[in-house]
Amino acid sequence: MLLEKEYLINMITSFLNELAKKNEVYKFIQNETMYLALKNSYDENELQLIILPSAWIQGEKIKEWLTDYLALTTKFKMNSVAIEKFKKNFTPNDEEYNTGITIVDFTLEEKNDFDKIFLQRKKKKLWTSLYDEYLSHKYLVANRKKSDLSNKYKVLFHKEIFKVNENKKVCVVSPFTYGKSALVNSLLGRSILAEDILVKTAKVTAINYNPRFWLMKEDKQQFVEKYEEVCNFTSRLSYLSSINESQGHVIHVTMDNPTLGNLTLIDTPGLFGKFSQHDEITESIIKEVDHIIYLLNPTQLGFEPYTRKIVEWQKKYNKRCIFVMNKIDLVKEETDRQRLNEEFTEKLGRMVEHDGIFLVSAYSALKSRLYKNNEIDLMALKKDMLISVKKDGEVLSGRYFTEECVELLERESGILDFESYLKSIYGG
Repeated sequence: MLLEKEYLINMITSFLNELAKKNEVYKFIQNETMYLALKNSYDENELQLIILPSAWIQGEKIKEWLTDYLALTTKFKMNSVAIEKFKKNFTPNDEEYNTGITIVDFTLEEKNDFDKIFLQRKKKKLWTSLYDEYLSHKYLVANRKKSDLSNKYKVLFHKEIFKVNENKKVCVVSPFTYGKSALVNSLLGRSILAEDILVKTAKVTAINYNPRFWLMKEDKQQFVEKYEEVCNFTSRLSYLSSINESQGHVIHVTMDNPTLGNLTLIDTPGLFGKFSQHDEITESIIKEVDHIIYLLNPTQLGFEPYTRKIVEWQKKYNKRCIFVMNKIDLVKEETDRQRLNEEFTEKLGRMVEHDGIFLVSAYSALKSRLYKNNEIDLMALKKDMLISVKKDGEVLSGRYFTEECVELLERESGILDFESYLKSIYGG
């Protein structure tokens, strides 16, 4: 069964690459499983595939659900024959089946969750269903109208699950390409946030702790979703983060990482990109947070527009802040690192009040933690040309990189010292 599904995904990926048109959704059903394939209407270079049992949703409801779930316009067409025709002449290739495609596989989820959360229209019935399952024991209702319940549930949902306005807020700020999302991912120990350098969207992602994976998009089309599988969760978040919108939108997510403690970790849009509103959105976030992490790049430490912006914001809003110099793995020699510290103090450190500076390699930190979470194996670390550690005066990489080197990789990344700083302030 698994091999057959891989074969079908390979085929559908090939079809999307070769023949798919914009604003068409291609439906294919086999073995009681429905495959809904399309090119992202916001970015034609991104291919998407939704897999779900065909009995879960049928007929015209499919189009209604896609409009609601994917935020598609009603102009798209449903094509039920193109993939079937393509299958007759398809010749498998040697490429990995899921290359270049975003897959959300609902067959990995429970039907009960799908019915309650993913299938219903995003109205008051959704909140009732969620709270019947999750929070009914925390809020007793007496003699209230259903319309009142909807608002009450919404407020409680913000408070109880996403901790909106409850936790201390810490945001990460930098120009794009400095590695903001990589730093957040390294703290979380998972590749939750997309790290591509393309400036696609003005999204803001706020992350809190919860044992379950929840996702809420705050916008005109506000909705809430719950996931059991982290792969579905990250695929959905990646899609929502890639939507091109003229105005920024906030995506609230939760995940099961106790490092988050009592804080809300916020990833902001990159500064100094081609969209000036990204800078404005970041400043609006800074007004509301308790703590700012300013990310620095060792190869661009004297970038004057960024330095000027930091000094301006700190004088204007007087927020507690810390500096993190990312990509420190690019600076191998201790004397060069010391020089960077001195340069930081001279060009920026003396100009604003701050809690200090940490030297971090978010890339090395994340790789070590992905290994610990069994998301990559030792061979992947051996093959990674960017991974190395120093031990007894020797640089170990490639075939000499052993399992014992993983702990050293995490320590040398500097992430543990930075985490200790956050925990000392906010717990965890």
